[in-house]
Amino acid sequence: MNAQTTTPLRKTYGRSAAPVIEELEVRGATVVSAEDLAAIKGVPADSALLRALIKRLKASGWLVPMAGRNMYEFVPLRVGPYPSNDELRELEALARGPRAPRFQLALGSAAFLRGYAETAPDLSYLVFDKRASSLPPRLRERFRIIRTEPTRLFGAEPLNAESRVPVATASRLFIDVGLFWQHAGDLRSHDHWLAAAARDADAKTTAQWATRLGPSVVCRG
Repeated sequence: MNAQTTTPLRKTYGRSAAPVIEELEVRGATVVSAEDLAAIKGVPADSALLRALIKRLKASGWLVPMAGRNMYEFVPLRVGPYPSNDELRELEALARGPRAPRFQLALGSAAFLRGYAETAPDLSYLVFDKRASSLPPRLRERFRIIRTEPTRLFGAEPLNAESRVPVATASRLFIDVGLFWQHAGDLRSHDHWLAAAARDADAKTTAQWATRLGPSVVCRG
């Protein structure tokens, strides 16, 4: 039986694209917007020249569209021919885009990122502003989306100073369980991530948040 071989994507670029790629490589860029590319190229963001450049870079594997409008993952030579498929990078693109919707990583996904859970859910939980005008289809493919009122989006912080993706804190995880208990797993389990989060949670802060949200959340908490 003959072994199948696949031809790897060969990255190429023309003379006009070379300065853009070189600049992105120097910056160590990962997520870029159309506006970033326009600034590097020195052309308007809505110009036909920029649209043609982006089209060529996408076709050659340098740029991969992300959920956020006009946001792309830059795939440099050091990474190889294929995108990272990094969920956090996808959300960084969403958070950095124009008119970014409000959202935050929640439940077991946030617990895993903060070190309270040993494994991540099959699909990450994303709490999303139900009043946002649109939900990018790509997000539905990659995340479990929980639409909620914007007043319920709080208590989340980025993992580091370079990030803009809000991730539920230890204190917020208790609110997540109160609001979205059906997605929280078996709370009776001795190794549930909520027990680990309790070490870092601020009970007073959590109680204040629960009181603000109403009696039903207080009772579940």
